Amino acid sequence: MLVLRNQTISVFDISKKKNTVLFSKYGCEDRPLPLYVPTDRTRLSVLQPELQKVKKSHFNYMFKGDPYSVLWNTASDACVLLDSEEAKLYEAFDDDSVCSDFSLLLYELGMLVDFDLDEVFRIDLLRKRHAYSYPDNRQIDVEILPTQNCNARCFYCFEQKFTSISMDDETADRVVQYLCSRIDPEQTVNFIWFGGEPLLGERIIDRILHGVNDFFHGKLNYTSSITTNNSLLSPGTLEKFQGLWNVKDVLTTLDGFQQEHNIRKAYVGQPFDAYSRTLQNLERLVRTGIKTTCRINLDKENIMQLDAILKDLQQFSDHPNFGVQVTTLRNKTETCGAREKYYAAEEYPSFYSEVIPKLFHYGFVKDPLSQLPVRDSTNCLSCALNKVVINANGKLFRCVQDSLADDNSVGDCVNGIRSNWNYSKWYSEIDDLGSMCENCVFLPNCQGGCKYYRLFPSFDTTPCFRKKFYIDYVLEQIVHYYSERFDKCLT
Repeated sequence: MLVLRNQTISVFDISKKKNTVLFSKYGCEDRPLPLYVPTDRTRLSVLQPELQKVKKSHFNYMFKGDPYSVLWNTASDACVLLDSEEAKLYEAFDDDSVCSDFSLLLYELGMLVDFDLDEVFRIDLLRKRHAYSYPDNRQIDVEILPTQNCNARCFYCFEQKFTSISMDDETADRVVQYLCSRIDPEQTVNFIWFGGEPLLGERIIDRILHGVNDFFHGKLNYTSSITTNNSLLSPGTLEKFQGLWNVKDVLTTLDGFQQEHNIRKAYVGQPFDAYSRTLQNLERLVRTGIKTTCRINLDKENIMQLDAILKDLQQFSDHPNFGVQVTTLRNKTETCGAREKYYAAEEYPSFYSEVIPKLFHYGFVKDPLSQLPVRDSTNCLSCALNKVVINANGKLFRCVQDSLADDNSVGDCVNGIRSNWNYSKWYSEIDDLGSMCENCVFLPNCQGGCKYYRLFPSFDTTPCFRKKFYIDYVLEQIVHYYSERFDKCLT
């Protein structure tokens, strides 16, 4: 057995504890994974307290390859490569006791579990613990829209039908007062700057951060993330990213290859080559060491341009702080002919089977194990007590996609959060996920997924996390990537 990932799930007792597998008792050196662990398949030679009856975990996912197979537990995070005999042993295992070193290791990795373990309940505990872990959680996420104006006119933008406004100085000062009255100086704050185009509100961001810093005498521990179309990034702004704003993550987008991107962005004012400017600004960001993700928005009319885009981005593929995300556009504006233009949710598997291999081909994925999801011990941030969204009017919300109409607010920066119906509707989406989610092997990875799309479903959306639609491809690549290492261990 080649162990690729150890188990990470906590034991729920009177205190939180993790039982990490110690491979030394199986005769191996304790060294970084991947690690080959030769286990006795016929007898139990490792001293172990008596175990009760066990069963296969509900959250096991197996990909059968030749000659090796991947066994991954979505709840414990453990992942192993099995040879053909081990795969047969696992498949033949019937609810029984641990009777060999092989089955003991599977038990310790979470692939076999106690027969009476309620696995869905345990995952529910993780999700709800995060949702209600206030004020134990020492991090606060504050998503702020300094402006809802934008210099681009993307046809797919969910904000199109709403009035564009910008935060004024008075509202910004109320934001500062609200935050400073709620934040404990021992907490860490992650500011998430969104818009509109947040760089149009650069002065407001400065005002808010200066105000918070002054109140805490420069001692508050905070970072920033920003979603920007990357058209307004200047040397001066980049200095702020590395200074006052303390930006750690940047998300920017491309909407097609050069001409298509420029048409779709439809920037206001004097036209310019937005595509080339985005590439130039990506280079600036990558050089600074700021984690930068370029999301490529695709639909049925621009998907054929992906290769050309990836070739242009390939210059950044060896930078560890750069990543590419490929996703489908959604029919936010309810335009006619939506099914001819947008991918419906049932088409996601075919969409991702076409685009994800290109990320591997162009070198944006080096080790496929990096693409294997991990358990989400949290949940959608709209259902976390330590998260708030503040729009340009100073109103408070649970989700940025629900933050443009004041009727959806859960409070304001003068009176704080109100536990009204707008607030409680989000929590109903974590307390009762329904049988479809509870029976899904990927429940630990998404915890019910996007709560906005659970509340407001449409033909081309799904609350499910996207990797489920191409997980077999990732697992197949893991088999190919690690087979040679396994071969060497057996010789």
